[in-house]
Amino acid sequence: MTKIIRPKANFPYGLHDARIHKIEISNNRISFFFPAIFQYQDNAESAHRARISFLDVDIDECDIYIFKCPDKKGRFKGRRYSLDKFAKKFPQADLEIITECYHGYDTIWSGWFYRKKKSYYFHINIWTQGDILYEIGEPLPPAHPS
Repeated sequence: MTKIIRPKANFPYGLHDARIHKIEISNNRISFFFPAIFQYQDNAESAHRARISFLDVDIDECDIYIFKCPDKKGRFKGRRYSLDKFAKKFPQADLEIITECYHGYDTIWSGWFYRKKKSYYFHINIWTQGDILYEIGEPLPPAHPS
């Protein structure tokens, strides 16, 4: 017998197009500050300020890869930073999340890192045995009047 199971997520918040503007790390907790994340409910989208924190993280297993876009031959170069060193080196980092994946103890976010009018691809790995805490602020006004 073969069973195919597709898990369904009913989580109302999404990070696609959300931008990280600040990262704080302390006491096995990593917090990401977002000017806006998106809520999808009742066939409507709304934006909210938010802080997303990962509790009980293993800081040594959390890192970020920054890649230069491929050249004409498809080659790319990049650099790995521990997440705490990256946060110190780029305290005003502008990271736009395109893809978010959650699996077991691992969270992976990837997207674009904007710096000095250039864009680079990034890939963040977060390893945690704790909870992910979403602290949602007040709704923001709609970007386009309805």
